[in-house]
Amino acid sequence: MIKRKLNRLQKEAKVFFKVWKRTLVLMYHRVEETSIDPWKLSVTPENFEGQLKYMKSTGLVKPMKELVSQFYSKKELKPAIVITFDDGYEDNYLNAKPLLEKYGLPATFFITNKHIGEQKEFWWDELAHLTLEELILPERIEFQCMDKFFQFELKDEAILHKDLLQLNKGWDGLNKAPTLRAELYLQLWKMMSPMTYEDQQTVLEKFRNCIGVLAHKKMTNYCMSESQLASLAENSLFTIGGHTNSHPLLPAHSLAYQENEIRLNKSYLQKYINYNINTFAYPSGKSNEDTVKALKGLGFEMAFNTVRRRVEPENDPFQIGRVQVMDWNEKEFGKRLGYMLI
Repeated sequence: MIKRKLNRLQKEAKVFFKVWKRTLVLMYHRVEETSIDPWKLSVTPENFEGQLKYMKSTGLVKPMKELVSQFYSKKELKPAIVITFDDGYEDNYLNAKPLLEKYGLPATFFITNKHIGEQKEFWWDELAHLTLEELILPERIEFQCMDKFFQFELKDEAILHKDLLQLNKGWDGLNKAPTLRAELYLQLWKMMSPMTYEDQQTVLEKFRNCIGVLAHKKMTNYCMSESQLASLAENSLFTIGGHTNSHPLLPAHSLAYQENEIRLNKSYLQKYINYNINTFAYPSGKSNEDTVKALKGLGFEMAFNTVRRRVEPENDPFQIGRVQVMDWNEKEFGKRLGYMLI
């Protein structure tokens, strides 16, 4: 008991006196006030600025190229923080970019290109709205979903009331669904995740037809435009990395399919930059041996998953972990970051 207390006090003292020894890669997705966020991917602009302010005070934020160079030098990794963003949402350009520039902090943006320049949401964002926010749904959901018939009973949750909406808004998708609507979202999300992009769009259309609504269009959920991506890529503070063409769950597909997704993505992104894209983030953090084989064959040197851990010299360079940043204020962020860095 006393030993545990001493260990805790020692750790807290290290945080207080900033005795930092570790390398961390941070994972962001969105800097936006979102109405529904089951995977807790959004950080508000206000909290993001607080987090940047704290990181600036550490003097540890380094560009991706330094991490790659240090890692392959086989020397001891110096304490560092590397900032990354996944997917390519427009709010990265509108909200994150100006704040990163304000504090002079480098970041890497892993871009999936299918919706760049299109007024179209990612399938998981539209699905979240249709299941968790749509005011009126049928009591019984029934539609043909590829090779299976999907059925779900919403019972008294067909009409969305205020308390139900609040439960949906507060839900973390990693926890048990608090409502039938949340369970509906989770079942459809799990079913759609391993599908091809074309099949995902087909299922969405059938689901819309079943519930009697048109395609949901929310501008704040769109990806960057081509000109915004070009502007981001031209800025020396920022690095662009690969994230596939259409954001599939890679290990659910063949080697040829994976290679094509990664190749199309890299070819598209190379149009905007004058250096070789050599870093990659796995969509949903998932990969298999074929994924790594495809990446190596296409000239990538490092790839990132979503496992919450520090970077160590003995890590597999194609399985580097990242810490997902939540919507924490500056004080909470500093506390959590401090513990990970010692």
